[in-house]
Amino acid sequence: MLMHVSASLLFYGCAAPAVICWNISNLEVPRDYLYNGGIISLKKETGIMMKRHEAREKALQTLFQLDGTELTIEEAMEHVMDGETDQFYKLLVEGTNSKQQEIDEKLKGHLENWSLERLPKVERTILRMAVFELEYMDDAPSRVVMNEAIELSKTFGDDKSSRFVNGVLSKFTDQTAN
Repeated sequence: MLMHVSASLLFYGCAAPAVICWNISNLEVPRDYLYNGGIISLKKETGIMMKRHEAREKALQTLFQLDGTELTIEEAMEHVMDGETDQFYKLLVEGTNSKQQEIDEKLKGHLENWSLERLPKVERTILRMAVFELEYMDDAPSRVVMNEAIELSKTFGDDKSSRFVNGVLSKFTDQTAN
């Protein structure tokens, strides 16, 4: 069952150092997330706790599988994570997937001489995931999100992928900052 939540990022201090909360506008949130007064709390209750870069890599692999296939999100997550889970990974995958239409509309205005459909699948997936983080999550500075996206494109894309991703995200962050 899904809940609809809205409203900013909260970090809980010493009392609960493993808890990070996002207050995300218009996101459908699975019930297995901790929910308290409109705030999504991600707390390691079960599964693994991975580094964010690794979580982003796995989220990219999952979202890549979902693009243009008939796999369910659960099947793709199971295939990539092999039964394990990480809350940051899960939020990236489910959030990017649920906000894909809105993200695609935002991206279309920043693509010069390209249509979203013509983009290679890797770059399209990296851009979608980065825009989700930039627009709907406030826990990492935009430079960190951009750097992570560039690193993912160097790892999974071709020689020109990182420059392309950097250019699109730079335009995106410049325009949203103004």
